[in-house]
Amino acid sequence: MIKNQDELTGFFMKNSRRYVQSKKLNLESLGLPGRYLTASEVSDLGLVSRAHAYKIIADPERFLSAQVKELLIIKVLGQIPGWQPGWRFDSAQQRIHTPDGKSLSCEELENFAFVQQLLSLWEVENRDQAQQLERQKQRIEELENRLKLPPKLRLYVNDSLKQRRKLDIEQPALKAV
Repeated sequence: MIKNQDELTGFFMKNSRRYVQSKKLNLESLGLPGRYLTASEVSDLGLVSRAHAYKIIADPERFLSAQVKELLIIKVLGQIPGWQPGWRFDSAQQRIHTPDGKSLSCEELENFAFVQQLLSLWEVENRDQAQQLERQKQRIEELENRLKLPPKLRLYVNDSLKQRRKLDIEQPALKAV
């Protein structure tokens, strides 16, 4: 397929009718859109001769071996072998695409372990802060209960609420003069 540029109409293909009418291999995989490959593309990508590529296009069930088919699916459709259908990679953009449409770049994959460590650290800190908050609430309740006690002088040992001694101080009676 040769592309030429015309001054008036823009781009056009030389021998475009031959390209459109030529036989092509329909390469499909589960969960991925198919793609049509010419004999030259099959020979280049599948590492086979052009004569064998024409045989593959004519009768794929007979001449397309499992190894060549897997190699074509990896190179053309970007499917990752052994992974669930829908996972694929795009070598041009250097991204891995998930079945639900999200994509990850190489940098995101390199930093994935670091992000997981940060998330686990934040979870531990959040749990520790919740425990400290609970202890502080208990301490506040304890102090509020202490304030509710009668205003007589009491002695507490080791800052516990258990009363050790009690000392009552009587107010002297005032005399009228």
